[in-house]
Amino acid sequence: MDNQVYMTLLCTDDYTNGVVYLKHNLERVKAKYPLKCIVDETISKEALEVLEKNGIEWIMKDIIPIPEVIKERNKKKGVGIWNTIFQKLWIFDMTEYSKIVYLDSDIMVLKNIDELFDKPHMSCVRDSAKILKIPEWEGFTEINAGVMVIVPDKLVFSQMMKMIDKHALLPLNNTIRDIYSDQSVIDEYYHSWINLPHLHLPIYYNAFIAYLDRYKDFDESELKILHFAGGANLKFFLPNYNPKFLENLSDSMYKYAISYMANMNTIKDKLIPTKLSIIVPHYMESREVIKPLFDSLNNQKGIDFREFEVIFCDDGGDYITDQFLNQFDNLKIKRVRSHINTGVAMNRQRGIDVAKGKYLMFIDCDDCLFSCVTLNRVFQVFRDYPDYDIYKGMFFSEKIVQGTGQHVYESCNDITHFHGKIYNKSFLDKWGIRFNPLCKVNEDTYFNGICFALQPKTVNINEPLVIWTYNKDSLSRRNQQEITFTGHIDYIVAREITLDFLLDKIPNNHWMSLLAQFIAIFYFDSQGRNWNNCFISRPELIDEIDEHLYQFYKKYEQFIVKIKQEEFIANYNKVRVNNYTSPDYIERELYYDYWDRIIEKHNRREAENDK
Repeated sequence: MDNQVYMTLLCTDDYTNGVVYLKHNLERVKAKYPLKCIVDETISKEALEVLEKNGIEWIMKDIIPIPEVIKERNKKKGVGIWNTIFQKLWIFDMTEYSKIVYLDSDIMVLKNIDELFDKPHMSCVRDSAKILKIPEWEGFTEINAGVMVIVPDKLVFSQMMKMIDKHALLPLNNTIRDIYSDQSVIDEYYHSWINLPHLHLPIYYNAFIAYLDRYKDFDESELKILHFAGGANLKFFLPNYNPKFLENLSDSMYKYAISYMANMNTIKDKLIPTKLSIIVPHYMESREVIKPLFDSLNNQKGIDFREFEVIFCDDGGDYITDQFLNQFDNLKIKRVRSHINTGVAMNRQRGIDVAKGKYLMFIDCDDCLFSCVTLNRVFQVFRDYPDYDIYKGMFFSEKIVQGTGQHVYESCNDITHFHGKIYNKSFLDKWGIRFNPLCKVNEDTYFNGICFALQPKTVNINEPLVIWTYNKDSLSRRNQQEITFTGHIDYIVAREITLDFLLDKIPNNHWMSLLAQFIAIFYFDSQGRNWNNCFISRPELIDEIDEHLYQFYKKYEQFIVKIKQEEFIANYNKVRVNNYTSPDYIERELYYDYWDRIIEKHNRREAENDK
């Protein structure tokens, strides 16, 4: 029993549903051994995600090199699909397993078949075409490789690979042997199998649905495995299967076809890959505050709700009940809860860690989608521009006019905030981009700073995706200047760990430009009209901020002194034009005087401490 497994092959994406159904079939008959699946680089990420979603461990194998002459012969005979099934031969090489029961992905398991693990190596069913003496298959294989008991042996695998190369050298003889498959290789290697009756399994372990009415002395009550083979229109699991073919089936065939399709329908939600994971961080927001977001998600039009999931990340604050979340019945909501408050950065990271979607989108729980067709538009963009790194949409910022209380909406399109941005998870994984626990605030500055510095392949969506809703309880919305001041130390830390992360990942001149921009940003922030007002209200912070600025400057001084004056001026002006055009920001202090003051202040403090 140790290291014994059921194994199948996913030869193309189209067979994904068959693999999933096989897994649920085995569970239904209470099989005690796990199902694993061989895949190769031609299988899409979406298909692999469906396997993972259904708890199927996949094993990536190199593509077995098949000579072109074999592949061309198969294609000309209309069996080009066989060129992908040579991958099945890997089961003979997988000595990490003591025994494998191999099952094709187009079979239906009707009863428990665990007893196959007690059978000897190469126990299998004789091919139905040979049993029934079907003329067009005369001369083909004795063995059918759809169900086999295998004890792996690397020497056997190696010898099989040599047989493939030898077969490619044989001339055409205008017989069925001109086409070649995995089954051909196995049959040739075990050419004496037909004379070893103790290895012959009864037909009930691999009966072809196409021949149910032709088997002699066939007791249907004994049937254990039904193979959907023997005809081109018998793959009921294929995504493009045409139900009209059912009309041509006999009564016995029709019964099993309908049963297969009905059972497939019960697991249909598990056959759709999750394209998008929407991560919603939550701390203290009430049900009344978060309800508009969930309403906007639940009321989307023109989409398949199975294609996205909502990950609700609770960060140790006010508990939102399952009863409240369950009312949004169109949504797949996954809860992730921390019993202590860890901060919004790590709360978002927990969402990423459990996300199943190919793409990730962050929406704060007090915001909402722009319209009822927002996700329809997003999925269309995914189809039109697949596999981009970042999809950058616009967003509306809701504001309240002081005095009148009027709501106004300002169109925004920046790279700092999360609003309206969607990230390809593989892009984040490729670069190892994660939220840093040092970012207590400004986590979007850090995250997006890294993402966009890596010059991602980006699609601009020139329409709003999200409304950044006005929340009177949000400090950042009440007084942005105050949060810039009180959170400035965290902001400095965010910029520092951004530079450290990128140091060996982007070109040096690009990294130096970022450094120049960061020190210019620190300067401009301090020149804001309200900065002095904040200083008056929190004087104890100014010395701490200035000391952090000094430490930042000294850490990167060896690089700062190498920035050419013309390059610094260009980056200085870029920061000024892009971020600080408001009259609130007037240079009250010259740039070099500002940094000289920061350095002199530190030196005076050090001198006083030395006394």
